[in-house]
Amino acid sequence: MNRGPVLLVAVVAVVAVMGGWVWWNLNPDAPLIDAADRERITVLPLPTDLALREGNLDLDDGLTVEFGGHTEPRLERAVERMRTRLPGAAGKEGGAALLTIDVGVAADESDPVWIDESYALDITPEGARLRAASPVGAIHGMQTFVQLVENDRDGVQVPAARIRDAPRFRWRGLMIDTCRHWIPKDVILRNLDAMEAAKLNVLHLHLTEDQAFRVESALHPLLHEVGSGGDYFTQDDLREIVAYAHDRGIRVVPEFDLPGHSLSWLEAYPELAIEPGPWTKANRYGIHSVALDPTRDEVYAFLDSFLGEMAGIFPDPYVHIGGDEAKADLWDANERVQAYQREHGLPDHRALQAHFNQRLHGILSGHGKRMMGWEEIRHEDLPRDAVVHAWLTPGSLAEAVKDGYETVLSQGYYLDHKNHASTHYAIDPLAVPEPVIIPTDGPWQSWEVTMETPAGEMELIMVVYGEGKDVKAVSALAIGGVLPLSDVRFEDGVLQAMADSPIGEMAVEATADGDEFVGGFSSLVMSAEFAGRRTGGHDVPGTAPPDLQKATDIAPEDRYRIFGGEAAMWAELVTAETIDSRIWPRTGAIAERLWSPAESTADVDDMYRRLDAFSERIDGLGVRHVAYREPMLEDIAGGPVPPALRTLVAVLEESKSYTRHRSFGETLTTETPLDRVADAAAPESATARRFSRDVDGLLVGDGSREKPIRALLALWRDQYAELMPLFASSPRVAAVEPLSRALSEASVVALASLDGDSATGAVVVELPDGLTLSSDGAVLGVGLSLRRLVEGT
Repeated sequence: MNRGPVLLVAVVAVVAVMGGWVWWNLNPDAPLIDAADRERITVLPLPTDLALREGNLDLDDGLTVEFGGHTEPRLERAVERMRTRLPGAAGKEGGAALLTIDVGVAADESDPVWIDESYALDITPEGARLRAASPVGAIHGMQTFVQLVENDRDGVQVPAARIRDAPRFRWRGLMIDTCRHWIPKDVILRNLDAMEAAKLNVLHLHLTEDQAFRVESALHPLLHEVGSGGDYFTQDDLREIVAYAHDRGIRVVPEFDLPGHSLSWLEAYPELAIEPGPWTKANRYGIHSVALDPTRDEVYAFLDSFLGEMAGIFPDPYVHIGGDEAKADLWDANERVQAYQREHGLPDHRALQAHFNQRLHGILSGHGKRMMGWEEIRHEDLPRDAVVHAWLTPGSLAEAVKDGYETVLSQGYYLDHKNHASTHYAIDPLAVPEPVIIPTDGPWQSWEVTMETPAGEMELIMVVYGEGKDVKAVSALAIGGVLPLSDVRFEDGVLQAMADSPIGEMAVEATADGDEFVGGFSSLVMSAEFAGRRTGGHDVPGTAPPDLQKATDIAPEDRYRIFGGEAAMWAELVTAETIDSRIWPRTGAIAERLWSPAESTADVDDMYRRLDAFSERIDGLGVRHVAYREPMLEDIAGGPVPPALRTLVAVLEESKSYTRHRSFGETLTTETPLDRVADAAAPESATARRFSRDVDGLLVGDGSREKPIRALLALWRDQYAELMPLFASSPRVAAVEPLSRALSEASVVALASLDGDSATGAVVVELPDGLTLSSDGAVLGVGLSLRRLVEGT
């Protein structure tokens, strides 16, 4: 039977009856927001289509809400939350203003990735109407309604508007690591409130690690009794989190890291390991020589029973198995494992891990769950219905899509790198790196090398091409993913370069001697050596440059496989006290990247304007990304916080990437106090950003910027002298004394430069060294702007 016409008629009927919310999601010519309208609103993420109209809906006397169509208790609870977020009397029931909410049908949650989250919001001076295809869409629409509210001298009102909105990506997540440091239930709940405001829809909970096992298990109680260190979620806690999230249109995806990162499993049940142990969960970070035994049926039976138990707690059909950084040295050194590999035709440890994942895939399928894992799970033998979570290299997501996998992106969204919101905002899941084309009309050389990493051996392809100042180099994983190198020098067979890797900036150094190629990568937190042989070059007949970029584009018909993205909050350097400040408000920028049309996300300044308003909103919800700072500074100062300390901390930022690890040396463990000035500083200083904007304006002739610049420079000049007594009494403040001094000295120079004092030229030369200093895990966020101000560039 040809069902096409029947389905078409059904779709047309549904669209007609429900008000046409599918239209703007399918129409490629849907209009963007007018610039004047955009300047008036502070909604984040930006809607797909918004047009303001004449007049306002007055809320001074309260708001009456009526439902049409489908209703359910969580919609009623969403209305009550909306009321609490309206100012003053606007939130009370029974006012003259009327909001009608029409919901199409209950959401089909059999595969929640495909829930229709679209909504339409029409506001006039006479009333407002919110139409949505599902309860989740209605929850999003209520958030937009709240964010449109204006409270000024004219009272509380909502501008008349027509909004048609739907997310660009279906998976908009936040991963919270609860293992490296314990992140309790109340912190998770308040972050869910912020996620609702940002229209994020997936909370990915990282629940097991080398450092701790955070889930209560009735079937295997030693997991939490021994593996947790005393801090874990009870099953009732988890059910509460799941219900709280569901009320806000958010799914909860659990992660149980397997087969590596599993010391907490093995301390509780050492029989799961290859060797009897005893095993002890780690208090240090990194990759440990441990993994579950992939050869014994008893291990799979244990996992089957545990995952079955968890399936009853987490209703979402997706379960994340981790799968990253499974160190293989114990597998490789064990004769019984090697015999198992030979018996099953598994040539190496990657094939063995794929074999483990295949069996785990079957277990999850048996419990009605779908496997998801970090990109190391990708293998030719992995079933194509597994979801690949890309994090290693910019092109790895595209390569997974080309291999037929559905994908989620976290590469570029790692919050623990402490990058600025603008950096995350620039990362688009649909963006594919330009292909690396090795020209054949000039010199080139290639090598295949094996690199020894903390996670085991990794096969790499290295290529150097060009010459002189134009020499370039690139590194590529043999399994896919290209890592371009920068600052390349290749002279007399010695390669020197830098690589921007997932764990931060790494130095690359290698020596080519004949066909041999030996070297390594090194960073502040790890190093890895490699060795290999030459595979080709311009002077080797019959050879051609390797095809490094396996996926140079994502075909339009394959884009549905890109579910979306996740911000990732790893917890080595955060605690329950500080984690909110490392997630928010920067994750709001990621939320907008994943929700709003790409064409609407080019104006970074406007994003920051609305992000500032968003930050204030979630502060009102109880998120402690701002409120945590004053109590922490009181503890650091040993009493009331001097204004000068607030002035200094306002322009400090925590060190980027993983460079702060080095400041702890060998002392960084799960027990290391994270109560330094760097912890009180933000990953991105709002004061520094605004100062930079004022410097930009002044340098192009906007004289109005000079007054606020001078005011800040005077504060920065004076803070050092005012902090001198605290440097003597507080070791933690004394640790950032060099930054305070550099800021003061640079401000003196900057003020002199504004006054036209040419005698400061000798001091100007000193600026770069003092302003780029890192001290006790903190850096000055205004260093570059001060230098530009003084040098006039």
